[in-house]
Amino acid sequence: MALSRGKKQALGICTIVSFVLGNIAALVMFMAFGRLFNDAVATNEAPVFGTSLLVFMVLVVALSMLHMALFAIYIYLVTKLDVDSTERVIWILVVVFGGVIGQAVLFFVRIWPEPSAPALGVSPTREPVAQPTHVVGWPTGQV
Repeated sequence: MALSRGKKQALGICTIVSFVLGNIAALVMFMAFGRLFNDAVATNEAPVFGTSLLVFMVLVVALSMLHMALFAIYIYLVTKLDVDSTERVIWILVVVFGGVIGQAVLFFVRIWPEPSAPALGVSPTREPVAQPTHVVGWPTGQV
């Protein structure tokens, strides 16, 4: 798997935004519904849903779309990792059951530390491998 540095940065930003949006949605939910039911108990009337429910629903829809896109991206990236099948299965389970936290762990442990892909048109320099002149136990001469 070879991602450019820019793609890795974009993936990291989306992962962090997903985590932050999830925390904001949870905070809005607890504040809005807490206030809503507290007012309902104080006035002894049925709760009236207002703009707080709309804000919460918009956050949930945005978070769901972002989370599903990141989920698909991370599962794709796990299938492209240069690891054995056991570690690949473990990373898939971490992403599936860990959610946003599992995605962040995968990003910071396996995806970000890998070397970035070389720029277009630039070939990595390779030193020639020295060929042995004589191998013990092998017959000399042409093969």
